[in-house]
Amino acid sequence: MSKNNAPHFLFQTTHYLTTVYLLLIFLYPIPTHAQTTNVLYLNGKGAHVELPTTLFHQFSESTIETWVKWEQIHNWARIFDFGREGNAMVLQSEKSSRTLNFAIYDRNGNRHRIQANNAIPIGQWFHVAATCGPQGMALYINGEQVGADTYTGGLEQVTGGTYYIGRSNWPDDKPFQGYISEFRIWNAQRTQSQIQRTMQRRLTGNEPNLVAYWHFDQTQNNQVLNTSGTDPAHLIQNAHLVPVPPIARYLIPGEMEKEKETRQASAQTNLERGNYISAYRDFQAALDLSPGETNIRRALLQTLEKGRITAALMPFQATDAKTNPDVAYHATHTYLTQNRPAYVEWLTPATIQFLCYEQGMSTRTDPQTIINAAKAWHIRLIVLATLNDINIDKSGTKRESQTAYLRSDQQTLSDSLSSARYNIVTQHVNITSQANLQIIDVETGRTVNNLRVKSETHDQIEYADYSGDAYALWTKRGSRYQRLMHQEPRFFARQKLKTDEELTRENLQELGNHMAQQIASVIATYTP
Repeated sequence: MSKNNAPHFLFQTTHYLTTVYLLLIFLYPIPTHAQTTNVLYLNGKGAHVELPTTLFHQFSESTIETWVKWEQIHNWARIFDFGREGNAMVLQSEKSSRTLNFAIYDRNGNRHRIQANNAIPIGQWFHVAATCGPQGMALYINGEQVGADTYTGGLEQVTGGTYYIGRSNWPDDKPFQGYISEFRIWNAQRTQSQIQRTMQRRLTGNEPNLVAYWHFDQTQNNQVLNTSGTDPAHLIQNAHLVPVPPIARYLIPGEMEKEKETRQASAQTNLERGNYISAYRDFQAALDLSPGETNIRRALLQTLEKGRITAALMPFQATDAKTNPDVAYHATHTYLTQNRPAYVEWLTPATIQFLCYEQGMSTRTDPQTIINAAKAWHIRLIVLATLNDINIDKSGTKRESQTAYLRSDQQTLSDSLSSARYNIVTQHVNITSQANLQIIDVETGRTVNNLRVKSETHDQIEYADYSGDAYALWTKRGSRYQRLMHQEPRFFARQKLKTDEELTRENLQELGNHMAQQIASVIATYTP
């Protein structure tokens, strides 16, 4: 290459590399800093929040929930403390341990408490919800119940005082050190499913029974307003907001709205293409994010009318003539009809029997003939199942000999008593069964899924057995004799296993439930 051509070559090369670089940026954007959201930070040196007490101090039932990240645990540090010393509702650490403690000190000074041992993960966000009222007290961590108490009192037990976040009404307790977000107070005992449904979602503030809701994402004059725009929470002694990575996607402002719009757009696209089930699922997801929108619900119902499919659970076969498959069949059908997606309509057993009779079909009819008949009946999905042999195992009988003292009616306890032998008998029976399942798309002839399902049923007894009068048996502790039957409850235990018929029926019912769960799982993601 000549020197004269070098600058031109360098220019072309530079231009080419720049173009490639810009193209790569367009296709693979350079990662930016993760989005952040503001939360409340309390420094453990006295920083705390004071809430208005007039909002909720008379509630007979309530749910208080929030997201918490403990930086360091101090002695009896409070997440919240509503009331006054000796008469309050508190959520706190147990001393300086990782045990979480939810307690109500009633008007008489009695303490009612739930303790969740080793429940506080240092340096990690977790969701906590405390409920109280007519259903008793309950404590939930990350949506799972970790404790309960039968006490039915609530905030109406608290008379006066101050309502704090991060500070105790007891002067010797230490402040909270860490982060808090999404503080919510409800005038109802929320169920576990209700807590799980909304704990990772930003609320509108208009939800039923929601009384107070502080995001802790914006301040004004050291105050954080309730979502209603009133009832400020006062930030005291350097309590302030700090930016952190989002706790959950739907707690970021606007994210639920964006996802709802994305789902609606996807639903419209699928609707235009005739993909009705996919459109229905998208509308359902959008409605789940925004339950009050009537236009989404209307579109959902219209799509459902277009996309509903018919399914048939065909009569089960059995490889063993002694096995009655009807028990498993009816258990499977009952579960499926009670737990079906709205777009699936299961034919009743009576309808299927009539259709099979009309076509001269039996449980031995080959699958292709069944598929052809199902097409004529306008059925989209069929389920074929074969139950394999049931195995009953009774090999586990054990007898363990024991010694006691035998006393006749004429003998006194001071007489020399003879010994007697009795047995502790242990028996068990184990029944196993399995089935092969085939789910078929009738229109395409495609096998949607092949499944093998198993079920195991067990029964066990353990009892004391004596051939004579067991009431004459005595046992000796030190120098004292006691009737053996008063010390050995196994003399009164059940002495017969359930019959084979009972256990087989239980096993087939359980097998049917397992089959139904597997079928429902497949259909939940099936798209024609």
